Amino acid sequence: GGERGEIIGCITCEILKADATTGEFGMLVTRPDHRHKGVGRRMIAYCEDFCRKEKGAKTMQLVLLHPKTWKQKSKEILKVWYPKLGYSKGEELDFLELYPQHAEGLITETLFTVYSKAL
Repeated sequence: GGERGEIIGCITCEILKADATTGEFGMLVTRPDHRHKGVGRRMIAYCEDFCRKEKGAKTMQLVLLHPKTWKQKSKEILKVWYPKLGYSKGEELDFLELYPQHAEGLITETLFTVYSKAL
C-alpha cells in the first residue's frame, strides 16, 4: 500500500467560528496498514501549521468523543497519544447535556473531552 496519490488518511481542520484564534482538528483516521508510521502525526502537524500560519490561530484543540461508562480501546490509546503531541486535557462535557436532540442516535452514554495546545 501507499502508492503515490493513494488516500491513506483523513483529517478535518478549521478555525472555530466562536473563537477565530483557535483552530480545531477532528475525524482523524489512518488506513490500518499505515498506522504507527507517523501519518496521523504529520496530518495533525499540517493542521497546526495551517491554522497558525494561514489563519493566525494561537491555540489548537480537538474534541474526543468517548463512552462514559466503559472503555473503548482506540479512544483509550488516543487519550494517551494526544498529550504526547503536546495537547493538555481540558474539560469533560456530557454529550446529552449539550445535544439532547441526538439522544436517539447514541448507543451508549457519551462524553466530550476537550484537548488543547498553544501554537
